[in-house]
Amino acid sequence: MSFDIIKNKQNFLTRALLLLLALTFVIGFGYVGGISIGGRGPSGGVAVEVNGDKVSIAQFYNLRDSMLDRLRRSDQEISDELVEYVNFAVIDSLVNKKLLAQKAEKLGIRVSQEELSDAIRNDPGFQVDGAFVGFERYRDFISRGLNRTVKDFEDSYREDLLVEKLVSVLDSSITASDEELLSIYRMREEEIDLYYVSFAAEDYTGGQKASEEEIARYYRANTDLFWEPEKRKARYVKLSPGDFAGDAEVSDEEIEAYYRTYPEEFASDGTPKPLDEVREEIRKQLVDGKASLLYDRFLEEFVRKKRLSDLLSERSSLEVRETAEFTLGGVGGDVPGAIRREAFSVKKNRLANVVLRDFTWFFEVTRVERSRRSGIEPARGEILRALNKEKAVERARETAGGDLGKIKASAKGFAAAAKSLDHVVEQTGFFSRSENPLGVESGDFISDVFGLRSNRPTMDRVYRSGETFYIVSLAETKPVDSGAFGLEKDSFRRQEVSARKALVVESLLEKLRESSKISPNKNLLSQGG
Repeated sequence: MSFDIIKNKQNFLTRALLLLLALTFVIGFGYVGGISIGGRGPSGGVAVEVNGDKVSIAQFYNLRDSMLDRLRRSDQEISDELVEYVNFAVIDSLVNKKLLAQKAEKLGIRVSQEELSDAIRNDPGFQVDGAFVGFERYRDFISRGLNRTVKDFEDSYREDLLVEKLVSVLDSSITASDEELLSIYRMREEEIDLYYVSFAAEDYTGGQKASEEEIARYYRANTDLFWEPEKRKARYVKLSPGDFAGDAEVSDEEIEAYYRTYPEEFASDGTPKPLDEVREEIRKQLVDGKASLLYDRFLEEFVRKKRLSDLLSERSSLEVRETAEFTLGGVGGDVPGAIRREAFSVKKNRLANVVLRDFTWFFEVTRVERSRRSGIEPARGEILRALNKEKAVERARETAGGDLGKIKASAKGFAAAAKSLDHVVEQTGFFSRSENPLGVESGDFISDVFGLRSNRPTMDRVYRSGETFYIVSLAETKPVDSGAFGLEKDSFRRQEVSARKALVVESLLEKLRESSKISPNKNLLSQGG
């Protein structure tokens, strides 16, 4: 195996990863809701199908692993939840790219073979000292370094270029006038300070006792809430690139060739260290790279297997473990959330797999205990807590509404009137339209309070945040410095035009998803969403 495959793999993936990061995070991650992950979906070597067009699973793993490597190099802790999110983000962005490429083709946008060849030859990932490595080493890198066919890779690369052309066409008509910018600037920079009084439900819990009739009524009305959840057990093995290190043989010739090709890696004060000093370091680097490639190939083959025993017959050294009994909600068993959710979506004794961090979990559900309804006595404590909370929340709401009426009827002003009712008056401090200092749940809150004026300072409604209610009044408005706009106009224009461009692409993707059939390989995604 050519060692420069390992050396250059991450460098090449950077370009493709940056494009997908743009499609995911600049445009906005959140379209997974448009993907159906029910049913069987594609499997084997397919990561996702978009309107019948397939995206290879090798492309998914290349980009997913590259994204995780970038996070590790930035000292990001790689939690199970983050890996889940990255898996969704990569699938989501691959779908975005495919949809935009399909749209570009429908609009007659094309990428010629000459354009494709030029782009590949000029890609730094395929260059050494600024020169193209040649087609033989290029094809070897694609097939052995990325574990993909040249056709699959070039089809994907052509789609990258199609998307770039389409976005360029969409961007060309987007502008922002000085008048629009000034209006937006004023709204963005405007700040206000509010007086507020809070009414927390926890302050209204005393002196309340639910009757037996209320308990029974609540139980009858909410019977579906009181169930003992379904429980499952599973057996599993965990597989990582390290499990293939023993199969990754590295010859002395490969070590010496690597040393000759990349002497700058082993230089101290400009002088390369002797080969014997760095031989084991090079061997480990090449072994790790080869093991990673073997791992990727193994995964692509074994996602098709039906039973855990099939995998064990191939890798008998793997340790089989049994979980304790666990629920979907996480009660019992030291089982990661992604595994629990997948385990509750598959049939008993069927092989499933989920990728978490550096491991792939292969597992089978070995026991299923169905859920059953709880009686009123086991649920009594939960019912009492729910009833007490309901009563406390209602008392807090009623008190807030009553005191708002008294304050508005008073001629003392908000702060004085509230203090006369023995309330503590607090202030939010200055905040802008992009902030919500009280965490109020109403979508109208920001527009409401920024519409307050000195002659009408107090809102005539009560706002809620969780189990706390608020009445608010304008304390002070900070004027906008329009003179500063001239100094920031050019920078602000770039920001606004960039945001408008993203919205155009986002809107296009929403429309494309509404009319598209998108089916991901559900083995790559947890069922929790």
